[in-house]
Amino acid sequence: MKIGAIEKLQHLNAVVAFLFCILYPLLQYGGGVTYGLFVWIGSLPLLYFANLITYRDMSEEDARIGKKAGILGSWCFIFFLLGMLWDNDTLMFAAFIPFIILIVAAIYMSKSRKRTL
Repeated sequence: MKIGAIEKLQHLNAVVAFLFCILYPLLQYGGGVTYGLFVWIGSLPLLYFANLITYRDMSEEDARIGKKAGILGSWCFIFFLLGMLWDNDTLMFAAFIPFIILIVAAIYMSKSRKRTL
């Protein structure tokens, strides 16, 4: 099985997210590593959702776009949940940046698909 660039990026993102979820509470608050571990475990289904779900008429381009959206979605989840756990407004605000990017990308892609159909 050949691993493409986007799959490598997903795995690298999982490692970086793991380090962030473990090191942020440890360095910022001196503990709470188990909370960070649970946040990371909770973000993995969002990251790899496009790898698990396929349907019959799904093109390779759609799968690649889903994998890219999963990366942004997992970071949105991580920032939001860590911000909620430690009442950090900066992380809560940072959670909305990937969320807004996902919304704008979805609107743009739906408009462009209607033009091509």
